[in-house]
Formats: sequence, structure tokens, C-alpha cells
Amino acid sequence: MLGLSSRLSADAFVWSEQMVVDIKFGGKEAFHRLSTTGYALAIESIYEYSVNLGCVVYVAFRDGLVVVERDLHALDDELRQWFIESRDERARLVEEEIDPGMPAECPRACPYYRACHPE
Repeated sequence: MLGLSSRLSADAFVWSEQMVVDIKFGGKEAFHRLSTTGYALAIESIYEYSVNLGCVVYVAFRDGLVVVERDLHALDDELRQWFIESRDERARLVEEEIDPGMPAECPRACPYYRACHPE
């Protein structure tokens, strides 16, 4: 109902706590909260069950150790609006066949970094 891919899946959903959990590997980014927000909106539209809490779990490997950090956040109206606007903008780009172009700075973790920046 949200126009998202049927291949998406949340890493975890805690029914008793009404919380969506998403696991990420790599650096923390503000837009990562959009994943938990999108999953919550999808769950709400399917099951008519309110989800107001999200958690992005960041896993990293440093000095032979597994480091886990958590970003627990409320899925408030501001995040929900940001998700809807982002989804609509991407849908518009696809529908109108607009090339968004290259970003001002490419993250080195991008899987296509070498294709765009041969060294």
C-alpha cells in the first residue's frame, strides 16, 4: 500500500514493545531512521497496529572485536513525513526518468565507488 518493494524485510519486529529493529553495518547516518519508519508504516498499513518506536543497530568490527551501537528513536510525525516525502521524490524521479546525477561527494563504502572513480 506504500508503493515499496515486496522484497523488503525488517531485521526484527518486537510485538510486545511495538518496536521495529533494523541492523546496519557501517557508519551512522541520519537517514537510516527512515528504514525503521518505513517498516513501521508498512506494518501499520497491513496489520492496523500502531508502531511508535524504532531502533537502528549498528554493528562494526574494530581491533578484532564486535562493536554494537544502538539508535533508539521515536517514530514521530516528523520522521513519518520525511519518509513520505523521500519516497515520493524517488518515485517522481523514476516516473519522469530523471537522472539524479552524481552526489557532491561519494562515500568510499559505496559498492560502485570504483566504477565511478577508477584509481
